[in-house]
Amino acid sequence: MSNSLSGGVRVRADNGKFYDVEASDFELAESGRRHLGDGEYQLERLYVANIQADGVDIEVRFEVTNRNGVMSAYTPTVTDATYIEDDLEEVSVDEDEDEEVD
Repeated sequence: MSNSLSGGVRVRADNGKFYDVEASDFELAESGRRHLGDGEYQLERLYVANIQADGVDIEVRFEVTNRNGVMSAYTPTVTDATYIEDDLEEVSVDEDEDEEVD
């Protein structure tokens, strides 16, 4: 499945430099439905971007969930850098595209 993100994330690496991680840098790492109990399911997607530049190795993770048609996007988590800001969002995706069921 292709990346369905727009926007980007700005981080500051431990070396003090700022990096802009664009939506196109992310890959869909995980996608599937999770059973929440009582017949409820939630679609979950995890996008990951790895940036290697100037001697730093930065990982940015962005999670999106969809439960009963309500999308929730969580603040990206960053490894080996400091999160500054983001305007990431997932564009509408047909839930039927997911084949994996958890």
